[in-house]
Amino acid sequence: MRSRTTHIWAIGLLLLTGQAQSAGPYKSLGDLFDGELANIAEAAPGNTALGGQDFGRCCALAINQSLQIVDGDVQFKPGQTFLPGPASVFVSHQFPCTASYNGSAAGGPEVRIPYTWCRANCNGWAKTKSTRHSDWIEPFVGYILPTVVFCFTIPRRKAFLTPSAVFPDAGLLDFPRNLTLFYRLPLAALFILFDTVQWVVVCIIMAGPMLLAGIFEGVIDARIMSYLASHGRRLSPRRRAHLLLVVLIGNLDGDPAWEHSRRLLGGLPDVPHAIGEKSHAAAVPGPADSEGSMGASEEKNGPIDNKTGSGDDSEGPTSSIPSPAAAAQVIKRQLASLLESPTPFGTAVGLGVLFFSTSFFYNINDIQKSYGNGGTSHSLAFGCFWMTIGHIAVVACVLAANPNPSVWEAIAADLDTDHIESLLPLGRRVEPSPSNSLVAFFRAWWASPRNQRRELQRPALLTTKATFRSEYSSRYKVAWMWDRGLYKARWLARFADEYGDPDVENQILCTRWTQLLFLVALPAILLFFIPAFLGGMTSYTTPTVGLSCRSMIPLVYMSSQFLLIVVWLCYWKFWCIGEDGKLLTLQADNKRLRSSHLLADVAWYAVFGLGISGAVFSAIGGTGEKLIPLILFPTSTDVASTLVFHLMGLFRNCLCWISIWDWSNRNSPNTTMNLAGGVAAQIYYAQRFWVSIGVSATLFLILTTYFGWQYHHRMRTEFRKVIDGIDRT
Repeated sequence: MRSRTTHIWAIGLLLLTGQAQSAGPYKSLGDLFDGELANIAEAAPGNTALGGQDFGRCCALAINQSLQIVDGDVQFKPGQTFLPGPASVFVSHQFPCTASYNGSAAGGPEVRIPYTWCRANCNGWAKTKSTRHSDWIEPFVGYILPTVVFCFTIPRRKAFLTPSAVFPDAGLLDFPRNLTLFYRLPLAALFILFDTVQWVVVCIIMAGPMLLAGIFEGVIDARIMSYLASHGRRLSPRRRAHLLLVVLIGNLDGDPAWEHSRRLLGGLPDVPHAIGEKSHAAAVPGPADSEGSMGASEEKNGPIDNKTGSGDDSEGPTSSIPSPAAAAQVIKRQLASLLESPTPFGTAVGLGVLFFSTSFFYNINDIQKSYGNGGTSHSLAFGCFWMTIGHIAVVACVLAANPNPSVWEAIAADLDTDHIESLLPLGRRVEPSPSNSLVAFFRAWWASPRNQRRELQRPALLTTKATFRSEYSSRYKVAWMWDRGLYKARWLARFADEYGDPDVENQILCTRWTQLLFLVALPAILLFFIPAFLGGMTSYTTPTVGLSCRSMIPLVYMSSQFLLIVVWLCYWKFWCIGEDGKLLTLQADNKRLRSSHLLADVAWYAVFGLGISGAVFSAIGGTGEKLIPLILFPTSTDVASTLVFHLMGLFRNCLCWISIWDWSNRNSPNTTMNLAGGVAAQIYYAQRFWVSIGVSATLFLILTTYFGWQYHHRMRTEFRKVIDGIDRT
């Protein structure tokens, strides 16, 4: 009786601990692992050239070819090398092909196959499948949404805007005509989605030049404020105010913004003394003083009646000219308005960083439950990789120049008589009309003679200029983010020519190679290198450990961004020459390059194309390999024939399961790969690197935001002091 009870308890213990697999007897391999080895297909479930491979089937096939049942017991086939022994211990673990972390660092057994076997039995690639909603919801909420928020804080010159023709011109309660919203609103959503996706991709591809140009502009702004602090007493009020305007609107096209800035400051004297009650008569017109500029100031401020100002209308033309003191007060208010007009740093990027960091820390804590899972590892690498966009947003938001020219448009509204005519063509939206509808267009096209069909106006939906244009209805155009520093340098060069001030060129526009490299290029490189490096390290330490297809993507990205930074520096240094030759001039020993500019242009475009190609490959092929298919087709089973799926599932193949260093010797029996999950090596590297890498990437973004916030706060404080002291020595 006691013996029977003992056997019952032993069997129960084995069942509870999952060890009953080795007890037998077994009739076939289908009895193992709850039938996972039953009815394994010999061929792939789909077209392997179009992503129809299934590596879970390959793993089960390798196990099936290594095991056999002899007298009811499971045994290894003679000479098998895929599975570690003994067989009774092997079958006591979780099913290796679907095994996961269960709290033990020991992990499960490996299923290690040679590359030649994989090539012969599992050729092709496997599309990404979503087995859980969390597979795509977590990356979407944790990484994508904050990234989109960051992208919309990065200034751009043009955007794909939704044309007005998409919306009906009916009233709110015009029911029959509002029925068109059923197809118009989805069309408008497609415009918005396309604009968002393309701008996110552009930000990833052009991260290096964006960071370089933004930091260059920040360095120039800091030099301007330092120059005003050390040379402010010898500068005239007009020059001080004009340098401040360069900081605030130096991201706009020079024409017509520069001329309007001259006219705006025409009422300030260009002599280095304080503006007081007696300074009106002593004011000497400077280079910006002209009848047009003083007239513009007269129109803007009107007659001013004070103790020292103009008298009544009988005193002559000068009676309507405001005093320098009154003009200075107006300019100070306008400068303060320009300074305060951008979105505060905390609102623009601080909240986004807080949301991103909190979500990332939560995901880091949550992924400890799935140590060793390759999909989780690459999702973590994906999040680190995309932190680059957060760094671009931080750099863009610390700059003082407002990406929205509307405030400057309002200030300079009366500085140009033809501003209304110049404004309408640029800011006009294409309104819906019968001639702009698709049906009316094609009907008129078909009814017209063949020689007149080309002259018909294209409908608004087919007109590129109707959608890809400036976001703001303004005559002023802002620079692309990758041109910001260059625009500011050109404004300063124009300032130096206007006032004949060589110190501006010597102390602010000094662009020696060492200064460009250490003050501008090095910080830009670090801001994209560290997130990409940490993301690459996550993939690098995911078995197979080493440089493989996925871990190569960050390496390609870093190399491409480095190339783009090099060509941008060369572009600044060798090609961006002003009409007077003073801006970023060629050095004396570069005459050979100057004389053979055609060859230099060809070389520049070749390197630029190489860098863009690498950035496009790494941005689309790397970051989208897992996420894009899950977002677009979370439940799809047969859409891998599309080009997007072909690109996004490219790395799920036999070649990418092995290290790059083994590619030349891939036909050797020693070149192997592991198809099992939850093995000891995966758990070991995950516990050692995942948390530390994720925390490091997040802390680096937080520190970057903190230093950017400090710079932004200090610059604004110094700026206010200079504004208050414009009319004082």
